[in-house]
Amino acid sequence: MRRLLSAAFVLMSVLALSACQKSTSAYNDVFTSTSTYSLAATRSIDLNLQRPISKRKTTQKKTHFIEFRARNALSYGHASVILGRLDKNGKVPVDAKGVLLVGETEVAGLHPRTANPRIFTLGHVVPVAAETGWSDGDSEDAYVTARYRVDLTKPEFDRVVAIVDSHKKNFKTWHAVTQSCVTFLRAIAKDMGLKTPKRPHLPKRFVESLQRLNG
Repeated sequence: MRRLLSAAFVLMSVLALSACQKSTSAYNDVFTSTSTYSLAATRSIDLNLQRPISKRKTTQKKTHFIEFRARNALSYGHASVILGRLDKNGKVPVDAKGVLLVGETEVAGLHPRTANPRIFTLGHVVPVAAETGWSDGDSEDAYVTARYRVDLTKPEFDRVVAIVDSHKKNFKTWHAVTQSCVTFLRAIAKDMGLKTPKRPHLPKRFVESLQRLNG
């Protein structure tokens, strides 16, 4: 029994570590906490929108976007949002290898603050300290399993940036069930006025359901 429990612990540690790895600053805070218009927007914009952003009719050009993403991992995957300016072809800006362009995009996603596998495993039992930036694999198209993009005008984008910034400040802990990467995305989607799945979902299924409900 002791050997069985030990093997189970090692397996959970590897799976958790592969799902959400520690972030770096490459894609963090491009538009949110370091942005002057984001700080102004947070003070002046009502985050409780009266109409869903995705359903608003406008004559303004949609030059920006938010994309809800799920990506592969050895376990159940990870989910995050990508913020940025569309490129000249109206697409998410990536390089020739399908990697997000630094300075043109920001990644926000909830995951444990450490790469220590024991802490990741502990986060399946009790909440652990979290961070809300980029994690390894978030920036590469090769790992994406599902995506739902909402194109935005500049004023709409400012609202969304303020929403994301607000949740980045509020989500301080991570728990695999009650306060996960999906919980973080659900909160953003709800404040944008989007319909969200009623039942709990793993990352890929959540993003697919989000697209189906709002597409």
